[in-house]
Amino acid sequence: MQLPVADERFECCRCGACCTNIRKLGTESREQKVIFRVPDDSEIGLPLWQWETEQLQRIADERNINAIIEPLQFFFDKKSQRAVIVSWHLNHGSCVFYRPGECTVYENRPHVCRMFPLIRSGVFEFKFNRKPTFVKTLCNSNFGEKAYDAENAKEFAAKMKAYYGNSFDVAVQNDFINYFIATKIKELAEKRIIDPVISPRELALRRFEKSGKIGFFDLLKENGADTEQLIASFRSLRDAESLFQ
Repeated sequence: MQLPVADERFECCRCGACCTNIRKLGTESREQKVIFRVPDDSEIGLPLWQWETEQLQRIADERNINAIIEPLQFFFDKKSQRAVIVSWHLNHGSCVFYRPGECTVYENRPHVCRMFPLIRSGVFEFKFNRKPTFVKTLCNSNFGEKAYDAENAKEFAAKMKAYYGNSFDVAVQNDFINYFIATKIKELAEKRIIDPVISPRELALRRFEKSGKIGFFDLLKENGADTEQLIASFRSLRDAESLFQ
């Protein structure tokens, strides 16, 4: 297996383009049947998981920063008549925590920033007998596409790790989180703990606007899950690091 040479590796140029053009990071439309987006694609800011939302809101409050954090994805549970919020977004075109040449929350930056320039790992495509396709984002050079030329998941992961470094591990972990949430929603529905609205988005949105709301991990906690341990695992790269061991 031929891997990229040492100088063929993505390096952040610290230009701030990603931090100041949040709505152009490469968001893609996709058909949804259970989990729906609240805003239209062109209005999506920086995606955040629940624990990232809580952490950034605390920092914003401490610094007296007006951070607009709003629901991004949700599903509507007919059984409890609540909208269950799966993810949020920092609803700004330019990150309120960015200063020229500097991220002021670097140690607490969310997954979506840590995995840049990737918006997904692509490694799970192999589970469905598909090859991952290169997705260009701001600051992602066209050369990164070469890392996608692989015959199997192990080769692909090695090439992606060699070119994107730790960003790839974070992207894999982020995909694990998405997979966990989708699987858990299906499990809760099969156990009749929840009864999600199945399409269309317009119906779900109407109910979202009129209903009470709860975070997805708060819903899990209501049903006996150890969410602190779960979130600690997700904040780490434990799942990504063990994927090909």
